[in-house]
Amino acid sequence: MTHPGRTQIPETAMHRFFALVTCLVLLVFGKSLTVATEVPPARPFATNGTLKMLYDNRMYPQAVELGRRVFFVWRGENGYPFVNSYDPATRSLGQAHMLLSGHDDSINRTRYKKDHHFAPVIWADADGHLHTLFGCHRTPGLHLVSTKPKDHSRWQLGTQIAPSISYPKVHHIYGGKTLIYYRDDGHLGFWQYRITGDHGETWEVRDQPLVDMNAPPQDGVMASHAGSYHTTRVSADGKTLHVAFIWKMENELPNKRYGRTLHDHTRRHNLYYLKLNLPSGKAYNFEGRELTLPVNKGQADRHCLVWDTQERVAAVGPSICLDQKGNPVMSLPVSEDTPHACTFYLVRRENNQWTKTPITKTSHPFNSSHLHHNADGSIQAWLITGQGESVAEDDMNSYGWGDGIEEWKSDITGKNWKRINDLTPKPNRRYQNIQFVSSAYGDIADDMLLFYGWTPTTKNGVGYFWQANTTNNFAKDQLVAWCIVPFDAKKRSPAERVEMLKRLGLKRVAYDWRAQHVKEFEEEILQYKKNDLEFFAFWSIHEEAFRLFEKHKIHPQIWRTAPSPLGETQEAKVAAAAQALLPLVERTKKMGSKLGLYNHGGWGGEPANLVAVCKYLRQHHDAKHVGIVYNLHHGHDHIANYEKSFKLMQPYLHCLNLNGMNNGAQPKILPLGQGQHETAMLKVILTSGYTGPVGILDHRSDTDTEVALQENLAGMKKILKKLGVKETLDSYSN
Repeated sequence: MTHPGRTQIPETAMHRFFALVTCLVLLVFGKSLTVATEVPPARPFATNGTLKMLYDNRMYPQAVELGRRVFFVWRGENGYPFVNSYDPATRSLGQAHMLLSGHDDSINRTRYKKDHHFAPVIWADADGHLHTLFGCHRTPGLHLVSTKPKDHSRWQLGTQIAPSISYPKVHHIYGGKTLIYYRDDGHLGFWQYRITGDHGETWEVRDQPLVDMNAPPQDGVMASHAGSYHTTRVSADGKTLHVAFIWKMENELPNKRYGRTLHDHTRRHNLYYLKLNLPSGKAYNFEGRELTLPVNKGQADRHCLVWDTQERVAAVGPSICLDQKGNPVMSLPVSEDTPHACTFYLVRRENNQWTKTPITKTSHPFNSSHLHHNADGSIQAWLITGQGESVAEDDMNSYGWGDGIEEWKSDITGKNWKRINDLTPKPNRRYQNIQFVSSAYGDIADDMLLFYGWTPTTKNGVGYFWQANTTNNFAKDQLVAWCIVPFDAKKRSPAERVEMLKRLGLKRVAYDWRAQHVKEFEEEILQYKKNDLEFFAFWSIHEEAFRLFEKHKIHPQIWRTAPSPLGETQEAKVAAAAQALLPLVERTKKMGSKLGLYNHGGWGGEPANLVAVCKYLRQHHDAKHVGIVYNLHHGHDHIANYEKSFKLMQPYLHCLNLNGMNNGAQPKILPLGQGQHETAMLKVILTSGYTGPVGILDHRSDTDTEVALQENLAGMKKILKKLGVKETLDSYSN
């Protein structure tokens, strides 16, 4: 292509130019060079932030996804708490509200400006009402509840939770209950929790603290002046609270490593871990040794120590995620040559010992992170990085910062890391405090984050909301190929199937099978691993397959037809369906796999019934991993009210398998783009904000699977072009 008025560079000269540039880049950067993929921009949601506009790892959540909106809170003008909402589908903000409006806080409002601990947290109860708590620093704070579900415009005073709260962390736990974990009193105070089972109306008082580092007998090193800072995560079944903590040294004593007395912010060391069994109230170390409560410094040193940092600084506690076995994986910045210059380490349990793997450098021990453990064993980390604070600063700069927000990813061993994305909104800014987004059920979104930034001389912070591209689930390499094994007219071997998928540019497979394929199970898994394909899902149950999943450490979704039981009432049918599924529910939970209820006609194929069974299992059996696999080719009866059905199922969808759609299922299996209704149905999906997996299928035993998938890809391209989804459409150009 030529452009009038522009000098054209000969193709050979251009090739030489790019080759020269590439060589120079490699000489300068060597092996550290990584190519980042295109990342959606972070969107500002507030410009009136103050110090710790979003808090560090010790206080959360500050955002909750409820319905189609994300609600978030922050510390704004004059240190007051603010709330607003955001619709990811339309990318529109709601109207911000200052939470103290109409409420006379018993604490003098001037303290909000001076005390960053007064920052707010937010969560939702089972009825959809929002709760927020703020003004907490050795005070009860103010607990407000939204007057209407899914609405942040009007609030009423809620029940006082406890007389003295600092650093509140809120979790949804087993039995539909909610837990708040917090420190009681000051630096030398103790860590405690309370639980509500009635949406925050009453809060159960605990008999004694969980951790009190200076509790008698003060038999640990410097125990008489020992405090701690904590971070937490809840297990998938809601019955275990994982607690990581660091030691806060109140004594102003010289640090031998750095040859001077450190600032209060950096007299913090070591990493400890314990787990709390919530039904019993008993605490254990990682090995399962029961701990005497409260855990003091001596007991922590003897039984809970993960890392003796040898006076290196570990300031606020780690970010925690859980691996597929439910064990903690942590990221923690620890100081190196100076008290501020740090390295982010991944800390986890391997071969009966705690290992520490460096990820990348950062400029301050307060710099925050967020972790996500992927099903294939790899780990993603979002980190505050780059140049930052080298000496103690004031105002917005008081608690560390970095000039970049980066996404890093490990290989499946967790030991080799590379930067894959740069999320930094603007250069020459300072950034801090990455916060996760919680769901209404307490799960953590893996595609949304908050953080904030500011210019070096300003006193106002800008809050940013980041979400992974909401349309990339329709990108070609993200599609899940379904019904491609027994329906393949060419009867391909595992190796031949992989080559076919590679030619098409597809990288994810939901595996269906018949008896003759059992002997090929392991070869299928090995071929996928060898060629970097994802074994995304497995149809039904087979002992040999489940054994191989454990052997090869993969955790595919398990798809099973939803039952259609008999019963006199809807409630009886829902309970019977849940009971029939319960053995598989428990087994998949232990496997670390999601369980997808598959619509295949009958009562169990109706969207409302699928949702009812999911709700029942989540509420009565803590089965947050159970969801819906909805197939258009089994949903022709739902065409007329598809938008309503889709919105009902959306919060529970594990995968959505597409098909061309004509009235009366004429024919039942039809390539995309050849039917009457699928374009309108895809428009509903694309505008809904749904970011989950999407599948295309063969399901025609008289057709070469490669031809069937090509027809669906061509149809998808046609529909995306018609709907104007350019960013996703580009992925179909090769």
